[in-house]
Amino acid sequence: MKSFKVLLLVGLLIGAMGIMSLASSFSIYDWWTAGGEAQAIATVLNMYHQAYPDVTIVQNPVAGGAGVNMQAVIKSLIFAGIPPTTFQVHAGWEMYQYTSANLFQPITNLWQSEGWTSTSVFPERIQQLCSYKGQYYSVPIDVGRANMIWYNKAIFDKLGLTMPTTFQGFIDMLPVIKAAGYTPIALGDSGNWTTAMLFDSTLLAVGGPKFFDQFFSGQIDASNPVVEQTIKYFKTELQYV
Repeated sequence: MKSFKVLLLVGLLIGAMGIMSLASSFSIYDWWTAGGEAQAIATVLNMYHQAYPDVTIVQNPVAGGAGVNMQAVIKSLIFAGIPPTTFQVHAGWEMYQYTSANLFQPITNLWQSEGWTSTSVFPERIQQLCSYKGQYYSVPIDVGRANMIWYNKAIFDKLGLTMPTTFQGFIDMLPVIKAAGYTPIALGDSGNWTTAMLFDSTLLAVGGPKFFDQFFSGQIDASNPVVEQTIKYFKTELQYV
């Protein structure tokens, strides 16, 4: 396992539609439906059940699209006036769609009482992604790194390749691998989210974390030379999937 791109933190969180400390039951929607993900969410819910055995947990898993399918369900429930008690959501912009519309209740008191506001518990950047206008609205249950690159060491050894330290070096390596009869980049095709993540990671590698944040916060538009270079790299990558 090697990484040559800049760190990107993607938090998966539970969004608090309401505080359920005294409720007899609560509903939760999530998209962790397979393998280790299903085991992980089951463990979290089991821990809650052990702490509050009198509360009935109504789990509603929705598979597919890395949460895209589930978000469509959530929005339909909200529009129908029957939102779930809590649900899984990605940190940052995805969560802000709900907090900016005043659809979440803040859980700042919970963060403070549990001591989670300490940067020794959660890094400052993670806390920022869990909060909106000075209030906390979500709790991380997983922090994943999306901009990792995995490679087949046996193929690299056979072709005499080493993992490049620049993005241009990575791009230059792709035709060499293809010419040897291998598929250079494995890209999932079950949904467009995988392609979007490839673009995100490319932009992050080319522009760096500060530029990445500025672009996605609307401070930089797509005519920027760095974005144009990213698009060129991205188009090249898609020729080798």
